[in-house]
Amino acid sequence: MTHILKINNLSKHFGGLKAVSGISFGIEECKISGLIGPNGSGKTTTLNMISGLLTPTAGEIYFKDTNIVGKKMAEINRMGIARTFQQIRLFPELTCFQNVLAARHTREGEAWWHPIVMPKKSEAEAKKSRQKSLEILDFVGIYEHRNTQAKNLSYGNQRKLEIARALATEPKLLLLDEPVAGMNPTESEGIVSLLKKLRADGLTAILVEHTMNVVMNICDDIVVLDMGQIIAEGKPAEILANQRVIDAYLGKRGGKGDA
Repeated sequence: MTHILKINNLSKHFGGLKAVSGISFGIEECKISGLIGPNGSGKTTTLNMISGLLTPTAGEIYFKDTNIVGKKMAEINRMGIARTFQQIRLFPELTCFQNVLAARHTREGEAWWHPIVMPKKSEAEAKKSRQKSLEILDFVGIYEHRNTQAKNLSYGNQRKLEIARALATEPKLLLLDEPVAGMNPTESEGIVSLLKKLRADGLTAILVEHTMNVVMNICDDIVVLDMGQIIAEGKPAEILANQRVIDAYLGKRGGKGDA
């Protein structure tokens, strides 16, 4: 088994609050791994540490055998880790095409607005970036909306655009924070189908999600957190049958949100 990401004794404390406390797990390449747990279990905090948004209090995060703790978010992104957020983060006034194009150039170290208001030094590079951006929009299923402002998209298509922006940075590992939150069943199925396409295309992903039918339908492996600690790991069927997991979800701490 080949792990693209290894987490060793990772902790994050906010004053006296231990949001994450000494967790260790590995993520296998070309698989979708679920990171689940009730409200306040530390899922989003874990993603924030992996992506560089937060610095761990203790522990190590190895991405392809390089310890990324202490590196800035932009550097981690250029190394091959991209993420989406619970709250969609787009440039609402820009078109879908411009949103994706801006993400590609940010990866290359340029300010996000350079491709919008300034010509590239190399027309060949510019053409390549434009073509790649259009291919990504086609891949996620919103090519027909390429000239639509992000603010005018449906909620489900805004989620797809956010994933497209993440894909524009050419990640090896994609961190997805509740990608189907607030969606109707049809929209959710569209995201699940997209994630299956990404896995078939060789991408590795960590999925934080509260919708259990989505998690069980798409995840190859699952890590369960409760109160900042791992309480279970295994295949979906094993997790469904785990009494500690059942107790955590049916107890008073269950619900939406995260720490």
